[in-house]
Amino acid sequence: MKTNKLFILLTALILLNACSNKEDKNIFEIKDFSGLININHTPKKNHPPKAFFTDMGNWYGFTCPENTDRRLGFCGPFNQDLSAWEWISDALVQVRWSNDNNSKKSFQKKLNITDFTTNYMPGKAILSYTTSKGTINQSLFFPDSSSTMINIHVSKSSKLEIYGKVNKNYQIKKIRNKLIIKYSDRKIKEFQKKGIQIYYLVVSFQNPNSLTLTGNSYTLKTTSVKNTKVNIRYKKENNTKLNTQEELLSIIKIPNWSLNNNDIIWQKYINRFFRSKENELDSLPSKNDKIAVKAMMTLISNYKHAKGDLHHRGIVPSSSVQYFMGFWAWDSWKHAAAVAKFDPNLAKDQIRAMFDYQAPDGMIPDCIYTTKNCNNYRNSKPPLAAWAVYEIYKADRDIKFVKEMLPLLLKYYNWWFIKRDYNHNGLCEYGSTDGSLKAAKWESGMDNAVRFDNTKMLPNKIIKVSPDDTLKSWSMDQESCDLNSFLALESRILTILIKKSDYNTDLKDYPYLNNRTSKQFTKKVAEQFFDEESGFFYDRKLKNNNDNPFIKVEGTEAAIPIWTEIATNKQVSACTKIFLNQDKFLSYVPFSTVSLDNSKFNPNAYWRGSIWLDQVYFCIEGLRRYGYIYGADLYTQRVFDRLEGLNESKPIYENYNPLTGKAMEAPNFSWSAASLLLLYDSLD
Repeated sequence: MKTNKLFILLTALILLNACSNKEDKNIFEIKDFSGLININHTPKKNHPPKAFFTDMGNWYGFTCPENTDRRLGFCGPFNQDLSAWEWISDALVQVRWSNDNNSKKSFQKKLNITDFTTNYMPGKAILSYTTSKGTINQSLFFPDSSSTMINIHVSKSSKLEIYGKVNKNYQIKKIRNKLIIKYSDRKIKEFQKKGIQIYYLVVSFQNPNSLTLTGNSYTLKTTSVKNTKVNIRYKKENNTKLNTQEELLSIIKIPNWSLNNNDIIWQKYINRFFRSKENELDSLPSKNDKIAVKAMMTLISNYKHAKGDLHHRGIVPSSSVQYFMGFWAWDSWKHAAAVAKFDPNLAKDQIRAMFDYQAPDGMIPDCIYTTKNCNNYRNSKPPLAAWAVYEIYKADRDIKFVKEMLPLLLKYYNWWFIKRDYNHNGLCEYGSTDGSLKAAKWESGMDNAVRFDNTKMLPNKIIKVSPDDTLKSWSMDQESCDLNSFLALESRILTILIKKSDYNTDLKDYPYLNNRTSKQFTKKVAEQFFDEESGFFYDRKLKNNNDNPFIKVEGTEAAIPIWTEIATNKQVSACTKIFLNQDKFLSYVPFSTVSLDNSKFNPNAYWRGSIWLDQVYFCIEGLRRYGYIYGADLYTQRVFDRLEGLNESKPIYENYNPLTGKAMEAPNFSWSAASLLLLYDSLD
């Protein structure tokens, strides 16, 4: 009997250990995802690349040099702040064998470089080259939110020269064996006038022997080493001029040379995201798995830490386009929903960042920046904030975060019905605070969509929410099916979150926020915007005589009542006859923003025919939610297979041509990446 008990105990321990090992095992390794995005770019004037490498929320990016250039270091840093958008250096840290040659041009020619290679993978970039003296390998990573580390490894112990030059807007100073890089006096005065926060760089070397300056250039000679490191730290400036040597010595710290958490962090990202699909995976990632990680890399490369007037970290739309270097409301909700699947805490801060600037009346601005006088309060964006918070809650069940956000979400939800319901019928319109149609179109997120071609603006009755409420209110003369479907979804989610958190509030102050009225609102929206005759959802014009004609433009906004699950089965069945028609929306890459047979369809136009991946996600996921699983998987795969560069090393773009899959507009685009990640996660 004792033997049996011992056998059972040993068996249980073995099984427990096996389960533990299975849990600890990496499904995929970081190295499995090298080369997904090409970041090779040599600076030309102040042109940014199509994709940067940055990580951990840094505001400074790097690229690998192009093979034709063969400079011996990573290109950069590039300052990605909206107000200081420029290359600080073409290549601040370059490495060569000591005493090879003092002339760079003859040095390159004399060395006869071979095996010049670059690579980019999650969390690190690699550069390597070989000469007759041996091989020099460099790897670049970001150990925290305000520094860059470059590891240098040589094939045999040698003395090295590390050299570089800063561009004309900067000045360089030596403090012992460190470099201080600051803006020129002219640039400092310019920034002071605009109220822009000023930063400077401290460059530290692990094995310095001698450091010399010549104008805006430097050369450092190391001791004989096989491994050495360079650290670049970005620090906020409090003074207007270059500090004295004593002041600088008091604030310059020796970097932690052993700090390297990137591999651990990225392995956690990958493990967390793929864990739920463990049983379906092979030992090597499929092309779809690589697309998912490419999307994650895009999102994290656009992740920026709190800085200046941005009080929480978040993700910018694209770090390759200057005007996108802020946080945008509609983008933020989508970013958070996707990022929650592998980093819920970053997703929470993305939400907090936008609500930091909630107006007294409850409005969330369109976009916010490191310099707050650039923030845009002319318009808001479609309401998906509660959806984003709910997606975060489902990822980590943090009810404290829900309780933190609920009063702010409720205030934003109410704002729509107070400031965007012209005729007070409980259905809302897109609008603006300055009365301009341009800003109202921005509020829809579909800036130049065909459905807005004949739209006019109407002044709303001024209702002050508080004494601090100074923003005026204008509405379009049409009620939109997507806006009210989003609001119906928000009402349903807010009702759920209030119940889960035991939030104590008087619901009579908020329209449609209980199970009964939420269902009534859902039914109202579904009935109001569906045309029985054509079998499709449309916006409707506002009329004084209760005759609200449909604006019969067939667009992807009609998918929102389906994605939000307010449509009836009968309505969905009718809509699919249009959405799944090859002459309408089922193009080479489905689903274009306006139907292919519309006289104004243009496959290369912004919201007048191009593919936007958030709309594709809404369409495909809507089908999935009503049981069209086979079709949802089929169309997802078409997207994954047919978008230009997605299975190659090109970045993910803002939009695409539906007839060819050609990439268009901004590269390295976050909400496209977020949509791809959400599509991948739903694949059966």
